[in-house]
Amino acid sequence: MRKTYEDAFQFRGMTGGDWAYVSNTNETAGKPCLSPPTTVPASGRRLGIYILGWESIELHEDASLTPEFAVEIDKLKPHFGPGTGAWYALFKKHHSS
Repeated sequence: MRKTYEDAFQFRGMTGGDWAYVSNTNETAGKPCLSPPTTVPASGRRLGIYILGWESIELHEDASLTPEFAVEIDKLKPHFGPGTGAWYALFKKHHSS
């Protein structure tokens, strides 16, 4: 997988991101390719994930309406599989006393 160069890192609220390959499935719906589920050998990993960090969902949504973001998505479209999309996850830092 080649990284695109129109990365959204210049957008307000963007805190980082990176590519990775899922190591336990090759199906976009999360269906294991092996039974019982096991780790997929590196040569067979085809499901890529693009993790992006944002200060808020709203800032991501604002950025997604820009022409620069459209360029990035157009570069990524050939790599999208059926059932793919964007999912939001909120992580909170817990402080121990």
